[in-house]
Amino acid sequence: SVFEIVEVECRKVCRKRVQKEIVIKWEEKMAGYRQQMPQEFQLFADVWNFFGKFYEASNSLEYWEVVVAESTRIYEQYDSPLCKDLLIAVSRELQRKGEATR
Repeated sequence: SVFEIVEVECRKVCRKRVQKEIVIKWEEKMAGYRQQMPQEFQLFADVWNFFGKFYEASNSLEYWEVVVAESTRIYEQYDSPLCKDLLIAVSRELQRKGEATR
């Protein structure tokens, strides 16, 4: 019936409106987190850049000397368990990539 069609369409519109409100609230919350957690935000940016810098993995000694030196520098800058865990995870991924290129 026409009423059922109208009801279905109204639900779709309401669902989209609610989803949009949720996204806006989430974006506002994330902006607040960036202000509240500047060190963590910068930590993730630095680790991401570290990953990008060494993305083309190699098994050469020179490559790994630079990776270790750079990861040590980042760890000493933040000196946190989160930083250590992120750097270990990225280093393991680089190692995996390097082994796959043999």
